[in-house]
Amino acid sequence: MRHGHVEGIQPELFGGRMDVPLTEEGTKQSALAAQFIASRWHPVLVYANPPQRCVQTAFEIAKACGVETAVIEELNELDYGTWKWGLHSEIRLTTKASRRN
Repeated sequence: MRHGHVEGIQPELFGGRMDVPLTEEGTKQSALAAQFIASRWHPVLVYANPPQRCVQTAFEIAKACGVETAVIEELNELDYGTWKWGLHSEIRLTTKASRRN
């Protein structure tokens, strides 16, 4: 599942490997998701990719289900390089302009 709410969703930013934490809203979302999952399924392990927002969400789910969390580096987010933390709208304009040149 996707992690809870983080800064950078509105306006939409290229976060990728930026290690941003869950917001207060994201923490609440993770807790609710964890309760939902624990009431319906019985996982034996919860996998997460490395950014703390993902680990925080996975940890909440694992805790609610009484299992461990495994952080898997190979599941990491894309590295956006120079686009990192750039606005989608600005990157779109930049790439359109460079295509015309």
